Amino acid sequence: MTEQPDWLVAWRASNPTAPVPKPAPKRTAKPAPVSTAPEKTRAGQYWQGFEEPPSEAWAWDGGVRREPVLDHDRSPPRIVRRVGWHVCLKCQKPFWSVDVVSIRLCNRCKGADD
Repeated sequence: MTEQPDWLVAWRASNPTAPVPKPAPKRTAKPAPVSTAPEKTRAGQYWQGFEEPPSEAWAWDGGVRREPVLDHDRSPPRIVRRVGWHVCLKCQKPFWSVDVVSIRLCNRCKGADD
């Protein structure tokens, strides 16, 4: 669009103080945003974004210790549940609970086999 219509050239000649439009800057594509999640959430055991400590992390402690499970897909990471050892309410045997708040029965007492 380097050519200008005759009427625009005549109008600019009669109005020397008329503003001359600046050409629009060329837009360049921006790269996609990069996730700031830790690398261990992107590969291996934590590929879904959750960092869950394994049950082998500590021995039976009487059900005292609770570890948070972090969701690294949120910024800042948030706690989604807590894991730890728990005592089954039915058979009174210790078991590893992936959510100590909502799971209170072991798999054998629930009738679920993993």
